[in-house]
Order: sequence, then C-alpha cells, then structure tokens
Amino acid sequence: MSLYLKDKSWMRVLCFLFFTLLSLTLSVNKVNSQTIVSAMGGVDTNFIIQSNSSELDVLKQCVIRRGNYESNFSSYQDEDRGEGSFGYGYGLQMIYLEFVSYSKIIEVRKKKSGSNKKYYQVDLFDDKNKHLVKVKLKFNEVKQNTNNSDLRTYSINFNKIPLVLLDITKTIEITLIDPN
Repeated sequence: MSLYLKDKSWMRVLCFLFFTLLSLTLSVNKVNSQTIVSAMGGVDTNFIIQSNSSELDVLKQCVIRRGNYESNFSSYQDEDRGEGSFGYGYGLQMIYLEFVSYSKIIEVRKKKSGSNKKYYQVDLFDDKNKHLVKVKLKFNEVKQNTNNSDLRTYSINFNKIPLVLLDITKTIEITLIDPN
C-alpha cells in the first residue's frame, strides 16, 4: 500500500498509453471513413437520373473533376524543306457526372436532316420539374463501361453545363439520339 501512495508515476504512464491508443484509434477510423470519391475531390450527388422518361436504377453517383490531355505529332519529308517533325500537346480539367446503374441509357431514333451522328441529349429539371437547360453532347463525351452483365458505369462530360445549375437540379434526363 505504501508503494501506491508514494509513487504514482505508473498511473501517468497508463493514462498516457490509454489516450495515445484512443487517439490512434479515432484517427484510423477517420481515414477509413473517407470515400475514394471524396478523397479525389469528388462530390456525392443525389440526382434522379432518367432516360426517355424512365428512372434509372442508380447505385452510386458523383460529380468529379478529372484531368484530360490531347497530343499529336507528325513528321514530313520534302525535297524543298528536307525532313522534320512537329507535335503539340495540351491538358485541361473537365467536370464529369459519374454513376453506376443496372439500367442502360435508352437509345431513341429521331429522323433529322443534317448530321447523321449519334449524340446524347441531356436535360436538367428542378424540384418543380421546371426545365433548366438542354445540352447536346457528342457521342464520345459519354463513356460507358460494363462488366458483361447488367452493371454499367457512366462518365458524362458536364463541361457544357453551368455548374451553378447543378445546385438547383433535381432530375437529369439523358437520352442517346440516333438521327438515322
């Protein structure tokens, strides 16, 4: 009993160990609770996503910024100029709506004069179903991946859509248009 009353340093060591373990446990839980999307700068969203007025079965969705680049080069051989080559490259940031779904974006045939290339039509609506904007996206501005089953992942280039509209958007309508 006299050892307990004279020297309480062991109590300080126990308290130090307890609070150290507690802080380590809490910090590990915080790291694990962050999603990959948020760690990469993306924002989880809760839009109703439709195609041809049919709601898609969406498992997860987000808006994320990604870097893209384009490059090209060429060479020439000419009697007057000799041989040479040239090239260029540039990079830029793009905004994407990405989502995972068991549903497919519906393709609709609409006979139109002019271009015969497929494109995506994207319409945004607010919570009162008021039409906010209609945007036409080139076919290659929507990327689709599948695992050879019903699960599909879409990545849609949103650079043509004013981001401020996304704050008031409730429903996004996406339809693949085939003008042939």
